[in-house]
Amino acid sequence: MRTRVMGFLLLFCVLSIAPLRAADIARELREAPRRPPGDEDRCLVCGDLVKSESGFVLEIRGRLIPVGLQDFDILLAEPQRYLSQLSMNGAWFQEAWGQEVEPTNSWLAWGLLMLGGVLFGGLAGHLALQKGLPPGVWFITGFILNILALLLLTTQKGKSRRLSAGMIRLPKTVTPVACTGCGSFNHPTAAACACCCNVLEPSSESEIMRALPVHP
Repeated sequence: MRTRVMGFLLLFCVLSIAPLRAADIARELREAPRRPPGDEDRCLVCGDLVKSESGFVLEIRGRLIPVGLQDFDILLAEPQRYLSQLSMNGAWFQEAWGQEVEPTNSWLAWGLLMLGGVLFGGLAGHLALQKGLPPGVWFITGFILNILALLLLTTQKGKSRRLSAGMIRLPKTVTPVACTGCGSFNHPTAAACACCCNVLEPSSESEIMRALPVHP
């Protein structure tokens, strides 16, 4: 169950990371240094040769991007479309500009829905385990139904949990009782002191007596 919870949290964190906006990319292009184009530089937008009097070359993130003066505004309007055509093999270009997604309220709602499902699922699984019910089933129920699963779980009766193979039930620890004669401590179910044999009044019934069959 912990693995599932960590997986959902990781998915939520990944979906919550918003990439660069188109406006940020356009501002970066607008502020990038410029240099004169070479003889074989072609415009990234239209593909025509760029001349020194009709265009320039942008120096951005270690890349050279030729663009014509008449096409520069088009590049700023749709930077993802044209920058995705570049062969971005460098580590600095691994963000894949052309595949960016504008964050919307639906991403936030989806993330909150996933987080709520994980929290309610984990709580339902924990409560089900305390009641002796299958935690995996109730985790899924809590993930889907959220608070309704908790309300439904409160109506379920608990079951006695069986010990798994190889496990033993620990004995119940009780407080010893002092003997009125010698002061030695004895088990509260003892009928006589183990040291002085003084008669004691048991304060509780021993487990052995409870296990014996009752004869009418």
